[in-house]
Amino acid sequence: MKRTATTFIALLIVLAASVATAQGISRPVDGAAARVQGRIIVKVRASELAPEEFATRILAPVHDRFGIGAIGSWLNHNLLATEAAGTLHKSAAAADALADLARILVIHYSSNDAPDVVIAKIKALPGVEYAEPVYV
Repeated sequence: MKRTATTFIALLIVLAASVATAQGISRPVDGAAARVQGRIIVKVRASELAPEEFATRILAPVHDRFGIGAIGSWLNHNLLATEAAGTLHKSAAAADALADLARILVIHYSSNDAPDVVIAKIKALPGVEYAEPVYV
């Protein structure tokens, strides 16, 4: 029984490592948090345009170089407030905070460049407040 449990745990560890590798996730040797290949977090400056549209425009200079794909909100708007769950605070401060959070986007890219390389180029673009890796 003990041997079966040990074998099962070893199998789970191998499976988890295989899934992580397939998703482009690798754990650095130094024990630092793993960075996800192909995705970064970017916060764009405030604009009259929707954040996704604004990001599409400011990322145009690096679009082809890094194979920029999907640009989506970091927030799950369905979880913020629904009719069934009631409303969040309807104050101006709450609305401003949500608008600020809406400017945080997940950017998907297809190039084989390390996240640090992509981040460095995107941080330098006008209209970008910050760019960071997606950590596991």
